Amino acid sequence: MIDNSAMRAAAPQPEGCVRILLRLAICAFAIKGYAAETAATPTQQVLEHHGHTARSGLYVVPGLTWEAAAHLRRDADFHADVSGPVYAQPLYWPLPGSDHALLLVATAQNLLYALDSRTGTVAWKTSLG
Repeated sequence: MIDNSAMRAAAPQPEGCVRILLRLAICAFAIKGYAAETAATPTQQVLEHHGHTARSGLYVVPGLTWEAAAHLRRDADFHADVSGPVYAQPLYWPLPGSDHALLLVATAQNLLYALDSRTGTVAWKTSLG
């Protein structure tokens, strides 16, 4: 016959589980309250994906028309060199207090680049895994 008394003693008791759940709930409410107090006030409410009811994810740049696009040209001063294919759209990140921005580019080699938006030079890069 096998003695299970040690396993019964190590198993969590219902009242112990209730205490743990109560502690987790209290922590969750405290964190939620702190986050609400420290959150920045949004300047614009977004009620739908990209602000319209179609929820398509379509983002329209008002000044980018077919006529304006016809006059776009490649910037010969911009040279970006990244390792591997880029399948996702780069993220344009304006730097606070600066007159230019960074382009965040993720590659298929799990590298993340921050490129100067004017020249394409690497500001920093890191491996994601």
